[in-house]
Amino acid sequence: MLSSGESSVKEAEIISKLKAYSISGLIVVPSGNTTENLRLLDKSVPVIELDRSTYTFTHDEFRMDDRAAMQMAAQYLVEQGHKDIIVLLGDSTVISSFRERLNALSFCPDKAHYRPKELDDVTALGLRRGAFEYMDELLSAGKPKSTAILACNSAIALGALMALNKHHVTVGTDMALFSLDDADWISAVPNPITSLQHPLPQVGVEAIRRLVHRIEHTYEGDPEVRLLVPRLTA
Repeated sequence: MLSSGESSVKEAEIISKLKAYSISGLIVVPSGNTTENLRLLDKSVPVIELDRSTYTFTHDEFRMDDRAAMQMAAQYLVEQGHKDIIVLLGDSTVISSFRERLNALSFCPDKAHYRPKELDDVTALGLRRGAFEYMDELLSAGKPKSTAILACNSAIALGALMALNKHHVTVGTDMALFSLDDADWISAVPNPITSLQHPLPQVGVEAIRRLVHRIEHTYEGDPEVRLLVPRLTA
C-alpha cells in the first residue's frame, strides 16, 4: 500500500512507478488530480476507486453513502434537541467525500440550522489543526449559538475536542460532538462522543474482490457505484 499524502505530484510519481512494474490492477483513493494521473496507466489496467470518487464513472467505485451518513448524523443531533449545528469539513474542491457531505446538508432535517465551515486543508494533521484553530477562535469570542459540532471525519473531531477542552467546554453537557467516522481514540476519552462506524473494511473487501474479478475477466460488466451505509455508534 502506497500513500500520496494527498499530494497530486506524489500520486503521479507513484502511478508512474507502478506502471513501470506492469501492474495488473489498481485500487486508488482519489484526490484532487487523480483523474489526470490515472491517464498515465494503460487503459487495459482495471482501476477501482475506494472511499472517494473521481466522478468520471469509468471505474467501479466502492464507498460510504455520504448522503445517508450526513442524514443519520443530523437526525441524531436533531432528536437530541440541537437546533444550531456547526459542520466542520475539509476542502471540498479537493476531496470528493467532503463535497458529498457538504451537498448532503440540503437533504438533512430542516428542524436545525447548519453552519458549514470548510477548513483549508485535507491532510489529517492539517484538518486537526484547522478544526482546533477555528473552534478556539469561535470560543474565544464568547459562547456560540450552536450547541453541537458535526465533524466530518475523526481528525476534525479531535481538533474540535482539543479546542473544547482548552476552553473547559464539557462535551455532552455544554456542547455535543459527533464524528462522521470512528477512530480508536473516541472510545478512549471520557467524553460522550457519538460517531458513525465507517464501513471501510467491508468496502475494502468488496473493492479487492471486484479488482480480482476484473483482472481475471470473470466480471466484465459496466462500472458500478456501490454505496454502503454506516452504522450509528452512541
